[in-house]
Parts: sequence; C-alpha cells; structure tokens
Amino acid sequence: MKTLATITILALVLGTSLLAMDGQCAWERRVCVAITRHLTQELQGLLQPTANVHAVNEEGDSLLHFAAKEDHADAVDLLVGAGVSPDVAGHEQRTPLHTAAWFGSADVAGRLLARGAHTNATECRGNTPLHWACWRGKTEIVRLLLGAEGISSCGGLVSNDELRAPLHLAAAAGHLRIVRLLLPYARGAIDQCDAKGRTAADLARQGGYFDTAGAIEAFVVGR
Repeated sequence: MKTLATITILALVLGTSLLAMDGQCAWERRVCVAITRHLTQELQGLLQPTANVHAVNEEGDSLLHFAAKEDHADAVDLLVGAGVSPDVAGHEQRTPLHTAAWFGSADVAGRLLARGAHTNATECRGNTPLHWACWRGKTEIVRLLLGAEGISSCGGLVSNDELRAPLHLAAAAGHLRIVRLLLPYARGAIDQCDAKGRTAADLARQGGYFDTAGAIEAFVVGR
C-alpha cells in the first residue's frame, strides 16, 4: 500500500491527473509518466502487443484522453496505432478531441483528426469539441475544427442541450476573433434562440461584450 508521502510526491511530479491512475498496475503508471514527460521512445517500448492499452482511470478516461491533456501528439499516434479508438468515450462521454479542445492541445487535435476522430461527437450535455473550443477561447483549435471534413456542413449549427450552437458559447464568453471565424459557418445559428430565448448577440450583450454583439449584427446586415 502506498503511503501518503508517496502519493504526495506523485502529485507534485506528475499532477493530480495521474492520481486517478494510481491504484492501477505499475505498467500503467509508467505509461502515464512517459506521456507526461513526452518520453516517446520509452512509451513506444511500453506499448507491446500484450499491453492493456485500453486501461482507464477511476473516472473512465483513457490513456488517449491523458495524452490529449498533456498535448503529447506522438503518444496519440502510438496509442491509436496500438488499437485505441480515436473516439474512445471517457468521463461524461467526452472524446479525446473534447479534451484536446478544452486544453488547447492543437498538435494533438490535428493528429486525432488525421486519425479519423469525429468532429461532431457529443458529450453528455450535447457539446461537440467545437463547443468546448469556442467556450474556452482556443482559436487555433477552432480553426482546425472548422477546416475538418464535416464541420462546414453542420458542425457550426449543432446545438447542445441548452439549444446553444458553438456561436452562442463564443459570444457568451466574448471571444470576438472566434465569433468572426464562426459566422460564415454558422449562418443558421445567428437568429437561433437558446432554451431561454436568447440569441448569440443577446448573450454577448448580457455579458457586456458589446463589440462581439456588434460584429454579429454587422454580419447579419451584410448578408
């Protein structure tokens, strides 16, 4: 049994995200260390054909989610190559692409997209990775997702459980650059009301982001 001191040292060196893996085997902890420290060659050596690459932590997140959080793009290639699905569902049905979008792990997002990750996968509240990137202000991720196959046709219009499209979340957070990126892809979402009857421009004004609301309204006039 590990002592509190041992667990504390692990937390300081590797961060709390590893602690959820702490109760599992030594191999899994070594893999987490290799991912955290971006030790690609060591990770490659650990991912043998008999390895349990589908291991998950106590919350249900996979090693691929962990690699996305740590922005280790080479680990993505190795794990997917070893048999982990790029769309593996984790805690609250989040995919690794959701994790990459939340943390702004652009290199990982690019690798996941190249490996066939679905851009319009939804987590338990109906949010896509684009929703998360828009809310978090991750402009580079938004650019990647908007350039991905399938986004231009419907990704900018997908609504979550609160009837908010990605445009609503970007506007509510006042991310003007992202709003301007989204507008050509989300024309149908401009006049869409959320569950409380508010448009994206309404949400921007409510948050005091009048320049963002103005940009949406100017786009409408120019349509």
